[in-house]
Amino acid sequence: MLRAIAHGHWTAHDLRKLARTVWADIGIDYLVAETLLNHAKGKMDQAYIHTHIELQKSEALKAYHLWLKNCW
Repeated sequence: MLRAIAHGHWTAHDLRKLARTVWADIGIDYLVAETLLNHAKGKMDQAYIHTHIELQKSEALKAYHLWLKNCW
């Protein structure tokens, strides 16, 4: 689907980079953003952070969707 829309101009990785940049710009917490991208936690974070931050991820995605909506 992305190939059909992008006509070779974007990749899935480009969209991930864009999302991560926007999340930083709109104030999404670092751990929340990294979790949304399914990035692995570092060893210290693995040892001390034992939550899935579902509420924070939901709020982050709502904020991102609002940002996307306001782009048009």
